[in-house]
Amino acid sequence: METVRTFDPGVLTVRFADGGGEVFASLHVNPTDAGLLSRAAEVAEFFRAGLPEDAAAADAAVEERISYLLGYDAHADLFSRVTATTVSPEGEMFARAVLDAVADAVAPELSRRAELLRRRVEEYAAKYEA
Repeated sequence: METVRTFDPGVLTVRFADGGGEVFASLHVNPTDAGLLSRAAEVAEFFRAGLPEDAAAADAAVEERISYLLGYDAHADLFSRVTATTVSPEGEMFARAVLDAVADAVAPELSRRAELLRRRVEEYAAKYEA
């Protein structure tokens, strides 16, 4: 006999589209991944230290660090059509757009989930206070 339990971790998907609206990349992020914040600090330090001078090495290193941040090999999802170091006509590196998207997705979701958890704890505690 097999038992299947459902657990939705709330993984968020972010899609990136070009100027014509065609989606060319996507990422998946679990905003409540316990290791996400520590990995983000490590990735920030990587960028502060500077990129390798060789363009191919820089691109490979950035892609690896973004995959590390997300907790999975994101190459096929994110970098199959553009590289991490691709620069937009506005001068923004794609890796920066990816990191901004992760930050924008995680912050409000963490706040929302923390509020839900707080309410559930209060409801649970109220059962035993009565």
